[in-house]
Amino acid sequence: MAPLLAGRGSAARLALGFVWGLVPCALVYSVLPIAMFAGGAWQGAAIMLAFGVGTLPNVVAAGMLMDRAKAVRGRVISRYAVAGIIAAFALVGAYRALWVPGALVQGPFCLVP
Repeated sequence: MAPLLAGRGSAARLALGFVWGLVPCALVYSVLPIAMFAGGAWQGAAIMLAFGVGTLPNVVAAGMLMDRAKAVRGRVISRYAVAGIIAAFALVGAYRALWVPGALVQGPFCLVP
């Protein structure tokens, strides 16, 4: 991995992307059972290909967004803002789990009582 990480060209980035595709991912694991029961190897491969092609635009967009956000990411105020948002979600989740009966049955992100 070190030579790929050190490379600055397009070929190194493409190779790193292929290697990164071998890293286990929860989203991939959620699609694998569908592919396994698709009826055959070619059908399963088609489902996995469709999944890869479907997620590619989001992965590319996230990479481009993170590249543009380099100036904002390093600021202390940005880190405090993100920490505050995470803390707020944690507090709302704890409140709902402890004092709102039935909130866990509705799902973690259902805001309708």
